[in-house]
Amino acid sequence: MIRQICTTLLPLLFLLLSISFTFAQNTQIGGFIYGWDNYDNSEIDGLGTRPVVFDSTGLRAITHAPAEGIHPRVFFGPDEIPDIINRLHNTSSGQVVKKVIHAYTSLMHLGTQNYDANANYARDDFNNKLIDNTGFWNVEPHYTLLVNEDNTVWDGVDIKRKHMTACIMAFEAFECLLFTGETDSVTNMTYTERADMLSTAMAHWASLAISDPDVNPSSNNFNHFGGVHM
Repeated sequence: MIRQICTTLLPLLFLLLSISFTFAQNTQIGGFIYGWDNYDNSEIDGLGTRPVVFDSTGLRAITHAPAEGIHPRVFFGPDEIPDIINRLHNTSSGQVVKKVIHAYTSLMHLGTQNYDANANYARDDFNNKLIDNTGFWNVEPHYTLLVNEDNTVWDGVDIKRKHMTACIMAFEAFECLLFTGETDSVTNMTYTERADMLSTAMAHWASLAISDPDVNPSSNNFNHFGGVHM
């Protein structure tokens, strides 16, 4: 269920963000190849001696990732934010992505006790629920404990539940970045306030992972810190 939801939402979000831009960051038809220098002409460990010719006919122009140290730099850079906001507000696909993400972040803040599944923020234009099983997706108890810097937050909680929480926290980070300075009418909080809460939650989770004797930085135990979602 978790994988199904995230793999449904994230490609939509990535598609939305990967449309051609005309900003200061370099763009190239078909995108850029990173880490090409890591490969040599070895027939065993590399690419061999056969020349590789890329045909970019019909491909979309993709923006280069920003340099290290610039935020954000995962799927898009700071120069692209105005266009992303415009598409979230003014295109059909963008409006759908924005509303779905907002439903999940609203549930994370409100919990099932205050989340109104019949409200406009919880329904699409065809009156379908944006979150079918709010009880299953309710990570508010975990998030609240993280914000309150409670060390018992993950007692008895499995990895999948941690990933679910981190997934929705990633949605929260996206909203806080794009809508900073605005007030959310559903939670009655500013996105500045929400960003402060999120940073506290992330920092506390990181401190728990760092102090966990079972976590080996050289292994795949990054899962204890939300995996790829974080």
